[in-house]
Amino acid sequence: MPSTYGSIWRQKCTLGKYRDVDVKNQFKKIFRCLILLLVAAALLFTTSCGHDEHLLATLPVFAEGTSCPLGDSSPVVSIQDLKPGDLLIRPNMNWLYGTSGTLEGDFFGHAVIVTEGATDSTVTGVMQKSLVFESVARQLPAEHQVREIPALVENGPYLRQNHAFVETGARYRLRPDLSPDQVSRMIEYVRKQDDATHSWRAIKYLDSDSSRVRSKWYCSLLIWQAFYDLEGLDLDCNGGYVVYPNDLINHPYFDGAVDGVPKRVRF
Repeated sequence: MPSTYGSIWRQKCTLGKYRDVDVKNQFKKIFRCLILLLVAAALLFTTSCGHDEHLLATLPVFAEGTSCPLGDSSPVVSIQDLKPGDLLIRPNMNWLYGTSGTLEGDFFGHAVIVTEGATDSTVTGVMQKSLVFESVARQLPAEHQVREIPALVENGPYLRQNHAFVETGARYRLRPDLSPDQVSRMIEYVRKQDDATHSWRAIKYLDSDSSRVRSKWYCSLLIWQAFYDLEGLDLDCNGGYVVYPNDLINHPYFDGAVDGVPKRVRF
């Protein structure tokens, strides 16, 4: 019989020697494996859209008869302005099941909406002067998880830092074709969510409600729901259970231009 010392069992091996087994750590490892299995099972319920041409026949299609286009061919520019209503997107990695594909994705990516724009001769200057609204996945107190903040804050108190769009990897600016009144309603809608917290368990609501206030969001869902509730636009390019930042980037709505400026640019 093994003797017990706290969470340590002393077990006799076949060669007559003893080894210590930390039971608590063993249970932790088993628990992590179970969580990973549950996540994998949950992701099976989402819809996939990727690069593999052998899967193209199975991809969901739009009414126009096109599947998710890739945003990788978007022009790369040094942006000198942001306008209210613009979306800033950091693409996510393509291995996330149910996402559409882009190049240079980084983990889960990020998506924000510009609430106060700015102009500057440098990208960094534009970002530092502009305000965005976001649901952020960082380990922050609840009151700081869904917030309005400058698009780039590299220094200062940790609670007010924002490194999501530092100059590494791919970044996208998406410019919707909205009137000033539509933009104002969009910004009012997201600001009303200020008391919410961040959660990947948040889900899409398919009943349109322009006065909706929710307690849980994640970054790209907040943007998707705002456009769905206010404009009747479904910006999830593949219609999956989860709307990823890549799915916003790749939606055909952002093809073309607004006032001669491409709706979708990389910077």
